[in-house]
Amino acid sequence: LPMLSSSDDGIPYSSPICQSGSIIRFLAKKYGLVGTSIAEETAADILYETAKDMGGHMDKICAVMSNEEEKDMAAKLPFASALRVEKMLEKMADPNDASAALNYGQIQLFKLLSTCEARRAGCIRDNLSVKLDEFRIAMEKRPGIAAYLTSSVCFPYTKGELGQEGGYVYVEPFKRGS
Repeated sequence: LPMLSSSDDGIPYSSPICQSGSIIRFLAKKYGLVGTSIAEETAADILYETAKDMGGHMDKICAVMSNEEEKDMAAKLPFASALRVEKMLEKMADPNDASAALNYGQIQLFKLLSTCEARRAGCIRDNLSVKLDEFRIAMEKRPGIAAYLTSSVCFPYTKGELGQEGGYVYVEPFKRGS
């Protein structure tokens, strides 16, 4: 069970914040990743939840589809969400603008898309949409994200994230601080 306690924020060790979604929302508010209005905060939350839901279908997103019938069936599953996500992103900060403030929904979507891409290169473009792949690429190029992704504090993917047997075991050894 994920937990967060912080005496600096008035969250005592005796009653920490539990559950990953609650922790993420707390940190998003603390660090200004929710937008500047209730409408923007709600949009960020909808995108966050939609990306999490899509993550439950990673096997389908990353699949190699051999014919149009498979692609048509897939369109009725998580891929229909891709069109809604594209429309949501149109109303949010452009990741190509390095000075634009992102929200936590965009970061969750980026995590999903980059994990899918690590499972099978090209699957976002092949199975979801060109726009979502362009979003992923733009996010990777943002200076702060690019620095994190190449840093020693960036956690490598686990076997489970990559769809392999082994669950929470890292594919590559994790070397903190090297």
